[in-house]
Amino acid sequence: MARFFIHHPIFAWVLAIVTMLFGVMAIFTLPISQYPEVASPSIRIYTRYAGASPATVDQTVTQVIEQNMTGIDNMIYMRSKSDASGTCNITLTFEVGTDPDVAHMQVQNKVQQVQSQLPAAVMAQGVEVSKGNDNMFMVVTLYSPDDSLLGIDLADYITSNIKDEISRTPGVGTVSVFGGKYVMRIWMDPDKLAKYHLTPSDVRAAIVAQNAEVTAGQMGANMIGGKNEQALNVIIKAQSLLNDVDDFENVLLKVSENGERVLIRDVARVAIGTEMEGIESFYNGHPATGIGITLAPGANGLATAELVVNKMDQLAQYFPDGMAYELAFDTTPPVIASIKSVVKTLVEAIVLVFLVMLLF
Repeated sequence: MARFFIHHPIFAWVLAIVTMLFGVMAIFTLPISQYPEVASPSIRIYTRYAGASPATVDQTVTQVIEQNMTGIDNMIYMRSKSDASGTCNITLTFEVGTDPDVAHMQVQNKVQQVQSQLPAAVMAQGVEVSKGNDNMFMVVTLYSPDDSLLGIDLADYITSNIKDEISRTPGVGTVSVFGGKYVMRIWMDPDKLAKYHLTPSDVRAAIVAQNAEVTAGQMGANMIGGKNEQALNVIIKAQSLLNDVDDFENVLLKVSENGERVLIRDVARVAIGTEMEGIESFYNGHPATGIGITLAPGANGLATAELVVNKMDQLAQYFPDGMAYELAFDTTPPVIASIKSVVKTLVEAIVLVFLVMLLF
């Protein structure tokens, strides 16, 4: 073989140039990420059962979903976790080469079939099915440089104004918020409940019944088949959703035989709190929260990171006073350094090959 190339130098040059051109083309077509997609694709199922213990979540949510994940094409195994915050994470791993879109559709259909067996509190939170893995490639931190905002303020702002925008960015797989939005928290006093012969279920039922939007119709509306002689048409608003602490404190629980009214403020303490208690974050000593971002299967890590940064720069223009953001974790710098090293090695190899062929 060596003698053939020695006696046919032009053919050797052409072969070397063609090989080099294929290598240059491959640089611009290969996926770029910290961890290339050589692992099996996976689908994540996430839901939350607020206030439930890990054992309760495992028995009423995790096992119910797992038992229904049968008959899915190319699934290898599944892994689940139920923690003390009431969250349930199930990861289904598929064989290499499986189309993640098809796998996502099949898992979504299975989840739809089992939703009727899940607790009502879980259904109220929703069951999230997403493509991607557990490895975060970027963490965006929102913090208050002047300490004028609390972590709950930042978490609520992220949930309401940033999470959906980042989720719609091309290349983004999943977005996880490190914290929760504003909720109304009610701490019940067991002794006072016993005094009025009430239970936590009674309090919950009263809130559900009275925290509702009631439609009362219109005054002076057109009558079907009749002549409308009304000069004024007014929409009647009877009851709306509860909005503040006073509204919840005045929820009626029961009326005794002597006409005494028992309200929530008589048996509990009401205050605005966070959806997820026990989470507190700081960035350089300032109150903070953040979002963890994972890559979608096959996405370009560098391009996705650039799009996320551009989107955050756009959203930062509308931040309230005392709010700023930073990239607390970013996996793209090592990738950029690796690419520079690969290009340097490629140039050195081209020069060495050229010199060897020229000399011989």
